[in-house]
Amino acid sequence: MLRFFVVRCPPNGSAPPTLLPNGSFEEGQTTPTSWRIRAGCEWASGEAHHGKRYLSGRSAKDRVVAESESLALQPKTDYRLHGWLRCPNGEGRLGVDLLNQQGQIVRQQQSPRVRGGSEWRYLALECKPEMSETAARVWFRVKGRAGLDDVGLAFAATSFMGNKALEGDDRKRTSPRGAEPVAAAHGMTNS
Repeated sequence: MLRFFVVRCPPNGSAPPTLLPNGSFEEGQTTPTSWRIRAGCEWASGEAHHGKRYLSGRSAKDRVVAESESLALQPKTDYRLHGWLRCPNGEGRLGVDLLNQQGQIVRQQQSPRVRGGSEWRYLALECKPEMSETAARVWFRVKGRAGLDDVGLAFAATSFMGNKALEGDDRKRTSPRGAEPVAAAHGMTNS
């Protein structure tokens, strides 16, 4: 099951500890440690979401411009991939390749495209590796111009899905009891 979220405001609470090294892109000498930069990607500074560094991608075609090193996963465990994207002139996407023991892609999960806007947007998706999926590689895909910062992969102890049964309230809204509709309360968008 794939669940994803795009919001314009920070999530409540502190960020969970991440299993992904250097998702802030602050470490490294000429390139960010633990990341492979492909053609069309730059290790940029000055307009980061947090800190000083971020990835800036440019591509006329929709393609992966950066990817993490592989990291080990525990099958049948829920994970949340999250990060901040900004797409001033184009679109960006965050995704994960789920790999077998030989390093081959078994399955790929990706966020929806984030389009337009110079502000940073929080994006998250959840995945649960099958028994054959023992590792992951996170990637950043761009068409046009987009930025990525503060990426993490963490155990997902609690689902973001507040009203899984989608029970309506007395006004026929499908949100947690007594709360405003989730999309409006958290600034979610469909972009």
